[in-house]
Amino acid sequence: MKNKHILLIIFLSVIFFTKASWAASGVDLLQPASALIYNEDLIVNGAGKFKSIRIGEEGVGGVTYFNGTIINIGEKVPVTFGDDVRIDGMIWGGPDKGNENDQALKVADALLPGITDVNNLGSDEFRWKDLYIGEIRLKGNIIRSSAVTEYLSIPGAACSSGRTFPILGYCDNNLGVSFVMSWQVNLPDNVKISEFAGNLYDNAGGNMACNVWRVGHGNPLEIKNVASINLTSKSVDWRWLTDDSINYEMVNNSQYSYHIGCSGNASADVRAANFRIRYEKSQLD
Repeated sequence: MKNKHILLIIFLSVIFFTKASWAASGVDLLQPASALIYNEDLIVNGAGKFKSIRIGEEGVGGVTYFNGTIINIGEKVPVTFGDDVRIDGMIWGGPDKGNENDQALKVADALLPGITDVNNLGSDEFRWKDLYIGEIRLKGNIIRSSAVTEYLSIPGAACSSGRTFPILGYCDNNLGVSFVMSWQVNLPDNVKISEFAGNLYDNAGGNMACNVWRVGHGNPLEIKNVASINLTSKSVDWRWLTDDSINYEMVNNSQYSYHIGCSGNASADVRAANFRIRYEKSQLD
């Protein structure tokens, strides 16, 4: 009888410890019967480990936010992008762009253009400072260019709207009959505007403004102010005014046309004698 009690105690002990072990152990495998769909935000305070991950849909894509550094766990194993990569912003090495942190962007392979004889390395506006090359092989000639300053003069009497005085060399608003005066501007293509100047007269004072306007070919309502000069006080003498704070400075005749427009008080005698546009262009040396 005593042996039977001992066996019963051992059996119950085994069941108790087995059940406790089950309760203390974690889940090793989660395998739902179908795809797991979760429609709420998911916050994970620990590390998530995935064999692969997919974000977005084909043709739609998704937005992925990374605050920090992307690395590959493994010695000398690079992070690999297996397809084309589009980057709309800048790329630089180190915490800050520029050469102050002495961490240049390193390219450890041949650098080939994806499209032949189309794209440039730099431009007139954005240029490389220094170039260190062991050997240069070119198909063609080496051409050196430098910036040359030139001017476009526009006679005041050449206005297309307003009253002209060819002998006196100016255009006026016909004492308020023509509120706006305008001139056509024909600048060379791919030059950089650096200054707009003109001779103005306004016997009312503070009511005359002249602007260089850029108008889109595809959309006439796409009008941008390139430069402006303003007569801010009454003047019965001609005044030569200048503006070198230029917007949209690069001339693009394939997409835009350019003109000068002047406006003033409709009851005033507003006049413009002549204009000058200074620009820089590249010249082959």
